[in-house]
Amino acid sequence: MSNTLEFEAKVLLSETDYYSLLDIFSNSLPYVQVNHYVDTTNLELRKNNVSLRIREKENCNELTLKTLVQGGGRLETTDIISDEEREAIKTGSSFPEGEVKHTLESLHFDVSKLTIVASLKTKRIDLQYLGGILSIDENHYSDIVDYEIEYESDSLAKAELILQALLESKGIAFIQNKTTKTARALNAAKK
Repeated sequence: MSNTLEFEAKVLLSETDYYSLLDIFSNSLPYVQVNHYVDTTNLELRKNNVSLRIREKENCNELTLKTLVQGGGRLETTDIISDEEREAIKTGSSFPEGEVKHTLESLHFDVSKLTIVASLKTKRIDLQYLGGILSIDENHYSDIVDYEIEYESDSLAKAELILQALLESKGIAFIQNKTTKTARALNAAKK
């Protein structure tokens, strides 16, 4: 189990801008991850600014709960779960013990009502950049493909400044993306 604070600045990119930025990541290898978003059928978590996902990545399953904190960040609580536990969540047969379950129950959510409500597949490239992590993503969900760049740092203000400077140096407008991958995947799944 781990708890981390996450401060990210994100910008949705056009396909052209995405490909123009790939040269920055030329020394980094891409990897694929699949996020399965978990909520109740009436989206109780989302309505309370809480998100829950299972991330399948590099032979590992991370169950991550994100809750809002002051300063524009999110507290991430993550448990590593087995393939069997991942499948049990997908089928709704059980929810694994751990800090995520404990936190959900302390927030008065009924874990027996949680199910997979949407999925999103990402081809991601990460790069250590100016003391933080710069990532560029190609996302596939429903019948949609979108592109995003994000910078994660120790404060939201710092993340925004660094990403804005990078994009402006490449002639790309810095238009902060406030719609998370979770929200985009859920909105597309509802249509």
